Amino acid sequence: MLSCCAAALPNPAAGLRRSVWRDPRVQDEISSWALALGTDRNSLQHSLFDLAHHWQEARTALLTPLRPYLKLSGLTQGWVVFVAGTRHADRFEVVARDDAGRTRQLYLRGDDEHQWQARLLESQAWRNVTFTASWPDGPSRRWRQRMCRVLAARAFAVDATLTTIECAHWRRRNAKPSSGAVEAEERVNVVVVPRPAAS
Repeated sequence: MLSCCAAALPNPAAGLRRSVWRDPRVQDEISSWALALGTDRNSLQHSLFDLAHHWQEARTALLTPLRPYLKLSGLTQGWVVFVAGTRHADRFEVVARDDAGRTRQLYLRGDDEHQWQARLLESQAWRNVTFTASWPDGPSRRWRQRMCRVLAARAFAVDATLTTIECAHWRRRNAKPSSGAVEAEERVNVVVVPRPAAS
């Protein structure tokens, strides 16, 4: 029971990169809290970052002797804490171009007409990957590139006419429900994978 409770302690490891904290979404959240708490953003950010590091050190020290039991019992998935909630909605997209120059949308999250590889892309594991890939920091860029290469390989394997696969996110800022506004979408995080040259 102690091991289960200890393993359930929030894990801020994903948020211990300065690049994640520089994201505009995180900066907006910190600014909002700083205003509410009557402090400045930089002081609050520094304090929170230090607190997260100390928390992670204490969590690691507590879990280290328990890891053999946790591994044996299969309790290895922790509760990862996000640095900030997102105020943006992202929809993942896959677009194909063929050797005649035509473009067609293969997949768009939430669109019933474009559901190529939907079983894979809408699985919990891949939804986590596409969410992680939507962030602008360095590690997320690498996730985007890897993810798009995997999807491109699948597309190229079944359609010899395709020349490129393009992955992207359609992003819009979430409006307050009371406003009734619908924000315009912006296409971001574009990755283009060309068909490899024939060997």
